Amino acid sequence: MNKSLLVALCALVCNVLLVNNANAIWELESENKPSGVSAYATTFWLEGTGPISLDDLVQVEDEIEEGSYWATLMVSCTKKKLLVGINLNMAGSANRDIVLDDPGYTYLRFDSSAQRKYKTYGSDLPSSLSFVSDARAITTFLMKSNTMSLMLRDRISRDRVLLKFDVSGFSKAKTRFRYAGCKL
Repeated sequence: MNKSLLVALCALVCNVLLVNNANAIWELESENKPSGVSAYATTFWLEGTGPISLDDLVQVEDEIEEGSYWATLMVSCTKKKLLVGINLNMAGSANRDIVLDDPGYTYLRFDSSAQRKYKTYGSDLPSSLSFVSDARAITTFLMKSNTMSLMLRDRISRDRVLLKFDVSGFSKAKTRFRYAGCKL
């Protein structure tokens, strides 16, 4: 996962908050560099609110409760390599480090289907997990689903956080990812 992109995304979302319920909107981005075309799709989740859009986060950034968890779900295609990643953080000035199991396993549920077990890998940030070997299977489910749920556990505090992302509309990214070299 591109470390500078992930750090920039974390910094942006860390300064943002939300109080109102909203349906998540996929933030779609592309880059055309000499090294190749890259495509990114990102959606957000906030504890106590659920799926949210980035615009809503920006509008009410000062109203988030300190200690609340927030997360991003990101799908990327860089150098024709597909990656699905999840980043979990805690808002507030007194936030602490979050350490997730890496490598490990987590169960994903798409809509109301049965849970499926997927292998996770760590990244440069201790609060991030990636699904490298199962990225294609996960994106196939994302294309057909409205929601994706998973439970993450902080290894230090032992807190369990249930994330439920609104993944409807991911199919709008299909052309963008195909252009970057990843068929969804």
